Amino acid sequence: SGDDLSSALKMIKEIAGGGTTVISFGDVILPQDAYELALSSHVSSGKAVTILMTPLSDLQGYFEVEINNGTSINKVSIHKSGYAWAGVLVAERDFLSLLRENDGDLNRTLSSLRGNVNVALWSGWFVDVSYPWDLLSAVKYLLGNANEARISKDAEVSPRATIEGSVIIDSGAKIDHGAIIRGPAYIGVDTYVGNNAIIRNNTSLEEGSVVGADAEVTESLVGVRTTVSRGSFIGNSVIGDESTIEPGVVTLNVLPSGVEVSHLSPVIVKGKRLAKLGMIVGPRARIGANSVIYPGSIIDANKYIQPLSILK
Repeated sequence: SGDDLSSALKMIKEIAGGGTTVISFGDVILPQDAYELALSSHVSSGKAVTILMTPLSDLQGYFEVEINNGTSINKVSIHKSGYAWAGVLVAERDFLSLLRENDGDLNRTLSSLRGNVNVALWSGWFVDVSYPWDLLSAVKYLLGNANEARISKDAEVSPRATIEGSVIIDSGAKIDHGAIIRGPAYIGVDTYVGNNAIIRNNTSLEEGSVVGADAEVTESLVGVRTTVSRGSFIGNSVIGDESTIEPGVVTLNVLPSGVEVSHLSPVIVKGKRLAKLGMIVGPRARIGANSVIYPGSIIDANKYIQPLSILK
């Protein structure tokens, strides 16, 4: 918003000593290569500002960079292809001063510059975290950078556990007998994976989290100090910090045919096109034992779900 941008500009004025400034908006996740591309393109262009953009087949829910009649950045509410803003600006101080004069109105500032705007095209991955499930895409891309298993010398891994693929096991983690971890996956600091538990690909267990015996977690983000108790199945879900999933909880993770969710790309499973989304659980929530959670369910922070519930 304009207010947020104005506040950011006040900070930039205080900390930027001069010359070129790279501005990255915090809800966008990109690899380092993207920033290097934006900066090198800016320096070679000689323009006042550079906008990093990326091609998308569906812009709904994203900010589009329009460059036909001047340059503008606008939120898209319909299905269309085009170029999304990747959340990065590289600017000279003159541009920042002009932006301040315009009360943080980015489009008014870009319009006044006319031909003095450069655009850099990024064709790699990026994640605009507008919805909680965007974090699952971030986990997938970030773990995709790992190409081998890395196990901390301070981790405790049972000789009867199975580690397959690019699994990162951080310090203080304990992997118990019979556990199976299939990468890419991240097992965080001081986490515990119990007997015969299964951690599948594109899963991140954050610091101090616990996955109990015989539980299974796949393509999910499990928050700091969160417990997934024995015998539970968690798929394609985001579990907030300090939450508790009691024993035997099952998440259903295939959305009904025809249901569309912004920023959620379908996957092909055995020749079928499926959209997968489990549950989104806020911090400090608790889900009672043997509950069944339907796809796309949202459980608010501090919420308690009674045992044996069926949540649609």
